[in-house]
Amino acid sequence: RSSKQEVASYPVFDELMQRGPLDMLLVTGAPVEHLPYEDIQYFEELNDIFAHAQQRISSIMGLCFGGLALAKYLGIDKRVVKDKIFGVHQVKASHCAQRYVGHGRTEFNLPLSTWALLDESQLAHSRLGPLRSLAHHPELGPLMLATPNEQFVIMLGHPEYTVDTLYREWQRDLGKNSPYTRRFTHRSFVEMERQLQQGASPILANWVRNHHAKSTLAA
Repeated sequence: RSSKQEVASYPVFDELMQRGPLDMLLVTGAPVEHLPYEDIQYFEELNDIFAHAQQRISSIMGLCFGGLALAKYLGIDKRVVKDKIFGVHQVKASHCAQRYVGHGRTEFNLPLSTWALLDESQLAHSRLGPLRSLAHHPELGPLMLATPNEQFVIMLGHPEYTVDTLYREWQRDLGKNSPYTRRFTHRSFVEMERQLQQGASPILANWVRNHHAKSTLAA
């Protein structure tokens, strides 16, 4: 409801639900992860959607800000970092993550572009039970988490990103003279492409495959 009509024509959530039940809900990223939640004008509406989804949808995944927003709904605060976390990072996958990252995989390469992470000290206090870490970075902490029943899956990275997406964001921020951009050159993105070709994971496809199958069986 917060979008201006001239920006795009979207159905509001209530209208969408009148068309029929949803199997899954994917909450995308947005360039607002650095803002206090109370300053995000649609955050109350987003929480109403999460409450509805919790009752009626088999699985909800949040990407980047979407993941932070899901965590906040569950009672976990974020921590804003001083320097944007950007690029392709190698992360360790737990045994519980294999249904998402691929059988037998213990690590994968994940694109990141964020100003915020989760407050790790609060992960045990989620209102749906302690969040399980599915993927972890030794310096950045947990980057993929889930509630005990895996209805909520939180992903702080961007598994959907290509190198072109990262390059466009870098170019945009380069024009703003953002400090993090100085650590990268055009050559950096050649290396990122190599990393993704050799070690990316089809997390989104596996999430859809696993949970859609579950929702179909339940129906």
